[in-house]
Amino acid sequence: MYRKIMVAVDGSKIARAAVEHAARLAASERATLYAICVAEYPTAYYTSLVYDPSAVSDAVEADARKVLDDVTAAVAKTGVVVESHLIDGSEVDDTVAERLLQAARDINADLVVLGTHGRRGVRRVLLGSVAEAFIRISDRPVLLYPDKASRGALAAD
Repeated sequence: MYRKIMVAVDGSKIARAAVEHAARLAASERATLYAICVAEYPTAYYTSLVYDPSAVSDAVEADARKVLDDVTAAVAKTGVVVESHLIDGSEVDDTVAERLLQAARDINADLVVLGTHGRRGVRRVLLGSVAEAFIRISDRPVLLYPDKASRGALAAD
């Protein structure tokens, strides 16, 4: 059913858990897994604070590449075919969710897997949610992988 599964990664614990789930699903479907990381560092955030903004952008990009390298190595050990893609989010007016959607369209993903912290109320308003923004604009199936701590908190509500 699925041949191309895209998973968004950012180095967080929940993103790693989502990758593990996506890799298991890709293995069962004999699908290719596409790990996508958006290196977000709009220069408007730091040009007035930092003399050499290229140092910040280089560091953000290096961190994103390390995340992708780690994911690729871990998934490759499972035998799943994996490709990784770094998306430069520096000078683009699109949100991370919009950049992820464009990546999903570019690779023609059958399914997009996103980790979600399950934040609610004020925490969600203040911190935002890439997953929530993505599902609002997505034109393809989305699997949300919740943070285990959030699942327990939601069950207790």
